[in-house]
Amino acid sequence: MQKKVVRPPASYFQSSFSPAGSTNLAADMGQPASHERSQFVDLKIDCGSSRTWHFCKHCHRAYNASKLPNGTYSLPEPKRIKGRIENFKSHLKRCEHFIAHGSSTGSSDAATANPTVGGLLCSGDGASTLSQQNPRKQTRIDDYYVGFFEENERQLFERVILEFQADNNLPDTFIERKSTYRLLHLAHTMIIDVSPLPNRKKLGGPVLDRYALACEDDESTALLECQKTTEGRVNFLSDVWQNIARAHLLGCLLWLYGKQLTYGLFQTG
Repeated sequence: MQKKVVRPPASYFQSSFSPAGSTNLAADMGQPASHERSQFVDLKIDCGSSRTWHFCKHCHRAYNASKLPNGTYSLPEPKRIKGRIENFKSHLKRCEHFIAHGSSTGSSDAATANPTVGGLLCSGDGASTLSQQNPRKQTRIDDYYVGFFEENERQLFERVILEFQADNNLPDTFIERKSTYRLLHLAHTMIIDVSPLPNRKKLGGPVLDRYALACEDDESTALLECQKTTEGRVNFLSDVWQNIARAHLLGCLLWLYGKQLTYGLFQTG
């Protein structure tokens, strides 16, 4: 016996967008609808394997909004999707209308239509039932597809690094240096904003002097330790050492080459 397929009336599609009127196979079977399934409308048209055709709410809403004055549409008509959870997840992952709209639309609408009072879930007909927490229902779609957005950010980050390298004429090995990692890691973990960046005058003046002073203290400490281990055979030679302005010289070397240099003195006497 051949089955007769009847398309639902237009009023069905209008009521399907409201949480109170939305229906699906899982709800009819007494099971809580997943968040992915709630983003689709069941057409009640058999597509084989005891499943029915669905269409995306967000694609359908964007399609209706694209209607032109002459009666045509600038967007193609939404495609029908077989009612499988894998198909729903695959479509939502690449649906630009769903990503733009955000996954909180359906949740906020459901909370408005079915408010909770004192731990009771009030349904549309006024009956109050105990709300049951379902781990599957509590999972948000943006948590499930967090990797999709991370991949876009990773590609943008790599592009900005490449632009930075080209703009500053840096060698390809700069990305492998530990100083590059320290800079990016510090900028990522800082509480304050990186803006405004220090200008050339400040960076080559107070900042450089402060860094040179820190290097001078480290060098003095290392020299004192060396004097202790060599029983004082290494001296400061203050008449020569201080006259060349160690702080300024070390600061210039750090500014030009980005490396700390250790000065060695031959044994005298």
